[in-house]
Amino acid sequence: MKDATRYVPSFDNYNPENNIDWQYHNCTVTVNNCAEEYELSVTAGIKVRGNWTTTYDKKPFRIKFDKKQAMLGLNGGAKMKSWVLLADYKDCALERNSVAFYLGQQILGSDGYYCSDFRQVEVYLNNLYWGVYLLAEQQQVNANRINVTEPEDNYTGTDIGFRISDEATWEVQSSVHNHTDAVNQLYSWVQARFKYLNSVWL
Repeated sequence: MKDATRYVPSFDNYNPENNIDWQYHNCTVTVNNCAEEYELSVTAGIKVRGNWTTTYDKKPFRIKFDKKQAMLGLNGGAKMKSWVLLADYKDCALERNSVAFYLGQQILGSDGYYCSDFRQVEVYLNNLYWGVYLLAEQQQVNANRINVTEPEDNYTGTDIGFRISDEATWEVQSSVHNHTDAVNQLYSWVQARFKYLNSVWL
């Protein structure tokens, strides 16, 4: 991404006046070193996203394209404007969110429910290497993402869809009948990931 790093904000809880604005800023997003069908170079907006994770040196980002774009074939190649880059700063293995998304797909996807797709990518900002990030989908109500009914303005009925977010604790009740299969698949996937990492880094 070009023309982005100059706008990366600092976050100062003790001196709020030191904080830089959190608005979108123009940039060019380039995807390369991948299959030719996934390559692109288009304009977009970028901003820092998150809450406490914004205090870390390695910032998480949200990208909003000017026009809908598919990203590396995620979610079946669905074209969307908004995508996120998760920094995984506190995860030395860079695998926790990947494992969580994979498990979510195995448990929820078999029943037709949505869970964000994901892929690890290397990020450069203005030709400076920022490290490995997790490219994932922005959580939003959309037919290709969280597919629930949005009410029209001033509608007071209750036959609508809900998107509920709770970052502290949550429970899931689903019709998944065999969690053992999902756990076994997750275990196999984790083994394969660490085998790959060993082959690359060791």
